[in-house]
Amino acid sequence: MGPVLGRAPIPVVATVVSAIVHAALAAAVFISASAWAARQPKVYVINLVPAVAARGAPEVRPTPVLPPRPGLAAPRASDSLRGP
Repeated sequence: MGPVLGRAPIPVVATVVSAIVHAALAAAVFISASAWAARQPKVYVINLVPAVAARGAPEVRPTPVLPPRPGLAAPRASDSLRGP
């Protein structure tokens, strides 16, 4: 029986090193994700609408009529026809 039919050694060292590196990377991702989540601001939901409806009819006030604004009068047509 020659070396062709013999069993090749299993690369145990490479498998162990790969497993250790993968575990370290997974732990680093988990720790960094938990640290990042702890620094996120918390959202508070505030309800500004009362839970119970108001009773009675709403009071409706008419809108006030404002006086016209003082300002420049509209230009006359004869002013626009004059030259400088």
